[in-house]
Amino acid sequence: MNITTIGRGTIGGGLARFWQQAGHKVTLLGRDGGDASDADVVLVAVPSGSISDALGRVTGLEGKIAVDATNAFTGRDERYESLAHEVKAQTKGPVAKAFNANVGVLFDRVGDQRVRPGCLYAADRRGARDHTAADSRRGLRAREAGWAR
Repeated sequence: MNITTIGRGTIGGGLARFWQQAGHKVTLLGRDGGDASDADVVLVAVPSGSISDALGRVTGLEGKIAVDATNAFTGRDERYESLAHEVKAQTKGPVAKAFNANVGVLFDRVGDQRVRPGCLYAADRRGARDHTAADSRRGLRAREAGWAR
């Protein structure tokens, strides 16, 4: 599978390493943008306040399947109902909301586990929301359980 990650940080870079190790062709795009025409799927892993700017620097996004791994830490464009809606407005394709910035601290430790975690955090049934105290409590429980640093 051809995967393009937009964002080279903890989430984008970490997932890119796993996907490359699994045999996928991965293209990492950063602040300068680039071309995603060859991608089967695009991972969007940029700060929430820069979604439109980051995606505006990437060509070949039209109709692509996007995985939205953004988290609302640096504000967001209030014209959109959610971060995923902003990603969809830019890519004009299907968008799956996934991951959480708390998971990024685990990337370097997943391979050391006897059994890989399937899901570390329960989904919020109320839908998309900004980072809250509940996220911090989940992160604290993960650290106490030995999953996070």
